[in-house]
Amino acid sequence: MKDILPLIKSCDVIIHNGSKEIVGLHYDSSKDEAPKLIFKRKRSPYIITITRRLSDCYIESNYIAWKIFKYEQVGKILPNKYWTSLALIYSHQRQLNNGNCENFSERLKNDVLSQFSGLEKTVYKGIHRKFLNKIKKEHSDSENKNIRFFKSELKKLTKEYKVKRNRQKGLLILNNTINYELLETKTNITFSQIIDISRSEKKITIVNAVGLKVFDFNQIVCALDFLSMLLNTYEKKLRTDIEVHSKEFDINPKQYEISINSMQLLLQKNFDDNNIEYSFSFDTTVLAGYLCRKKAVDNKMYIFVITHKEFLRNPEAFKEFIKSPHPRKQWNFWCREKKYNPKIFKDNICLEPKAKQSTGGRHG
Repeated sequence: MKDILPLIKSCDVIIHNGSKEIVGLHYDSSKDEAPKLIFKRKRSPYIITITRRLSDCYIESNYIAWKIFKYEQVGKILPNKYWTSLALIYSHQRQLNNGNCENFSERLKNDVLSQFSGLEKTVYKGIHRKFLNKIKKEHSDSENKNIRFFKSELKKLTKEYKVKRNRQKGLLILNNTINYELLETKTNITFSQIIDISRSEKKITIVNAVGLKVFDFNQIVCALDFLSMLLNTYEKKLRTDIEVHSKEFDINPKQYEISINSMQLLLQKNFDDNNIEYSFSFDTTVLAGYLCRKKAVDNKMYIFVITHKEFLRNPEAFKEFIKSPHPRKQWNFWCREKKYNPKIFKDNICLEPKAKQSTGGRHG
């Protein structure tokens, strides 16, 4: 596996699809008209760790990662069908290299979108589990329906859930647009389902920002059922959750500064008074951290996340919690128990999304 280290270091962008594949690209604008594929690998804990540590631009893009991994050759310049998507990715990479020069409102908008991405993952995983259980109970997948039937039923689904449908480069794209308000400004976010119908491989692939699922042509009824569950849940649960979350994340710069400074002081005082080690990171929406008793005598540590608004509502609750950490299930102030890992406190590793501004920690 050591042979991959120089390859990762030579890449300016690493793209992954969350669970299966990872690809590394390098773009030399003086020599090449587009990025070159440097490596592609199946994801593993080792690959995930070293790419995150060595790469300055580690980006999740399910469809792009999957498509490049499946169809492109290492050492070759990527064809122009990827250029629009890669332009956006490289634009993000330049922003990272230029440092965080955004004002507070831009940072907050970007952090909220990052939170919504995490929310989508949670919703999608729930749909996937329900769907697998439903297949076991209801589907024999023996119905042999054709592609014309699939497209006809798909039209009905898009009408039922009021989803916009368009075609782009041979792909069907379904878009759910959800409106929300942030900093007294109305805005929206679009969640897309991309459908790739491959007649040569006789497969239907459904891709979104979280994952992908592949169905054979003799599983068309199954594929439609999966899409129906996706669209129904995105329309109902995700729409409601985003409304609640956007209100929770809607804070001003003064509230943000008070929250961050207060929590840092409380964590440090708690360490001094009660020997509770800590490590944390934060952005404009949440503070995420780890806590454990000094030397971890009980071999436990605690992962927690709290929104700034929740802290400001009840700072005493946070103060009492860090004195004696324990599991919590409240969505805007949750905590889970984990086995102690000394590297968390030594190396100051913390939860994603990693803070753009600063990190901190204290250990004995």
